Amino acid sequence: MKTFYSCILPIYNESPRISAILKILIEIKTINQIICVDDGSTDNSRQLISNEFPEVRVMAHKKNLGKAKAIKTGLSVSENKDIIILDSDLVNLYSDELKEALKIYKLKSLDCLIMRTRSVNPIDRFLKDIINTSLPFEGCRVVKKKIAERVFTEGLKCYQFEVLLNKYLINNNCKVRLMPISAYGISKAAKENIVTGVRKDMIMWNQILSTIGFLNFISQINWVRKIEGFSNKL
Repeated sequence: MKTFYSCILPIYNESPRISAILKILIEIKTINQIICVDDGSTDNSRQLISNEFPEVRVMAHKKNLGKAKAIKTGLSVSENKDIIILDSDLVNLYSDELKEALKIYKLKSLDCLIMRTRSVNPIDRFLKDIINTSLPFEGCRVVKKKIAERVFTEGLKCYQFEVLLNKYLINNNCKVRLMPISAYGISKAAKENIVTGVRKDMIMWNQILSTIGFLNFISQINWVRKIEGFSNKL
């Protein structure tokens, strides 16, 4: 039996990149629902998608509510039991890699597949590849809808979804694997400016550590390393 997927893309001012991502997603026949949630963009992202991709469902927030709320909005209209969540600032996303990720997710009967994006600058390489601190909040995932829905609690903030999802996956002994992909995300500093980027990164770290605590965060880093070890044996 063929498995179909709903793909959710939270979007905030991503008009330079979103078309390339949507062209890839439309190629994949098992993705029969694409949901773009415009999270209060001030550019023409919403209009661009509606004009160029009429088959894509566009949801919109009147103001910027954060990534977690955008994912929740997407989940509320998703029609499939299995969900793909992708960052909307990805560069070098390839359909063959995404198809392979979906194949592994299905064949291994996974609860969640984490797609590890590529590091392209020295800071990202240090955080992700050397000390692994950014691994727990990789944003590109394939996950069962019922699991993603259980993560949401009242007051969930912008950057808390991934680490709370990890916490649920760990506590419930869910079957999770990791797969590296060629795609990489654009840094906050590159999108806006270095001051704004650093400020947003500090907000992100504060939200993450205040949510799960430092010790649980270290535990999540070790958990992802363990998953990566298992995944390398596939």
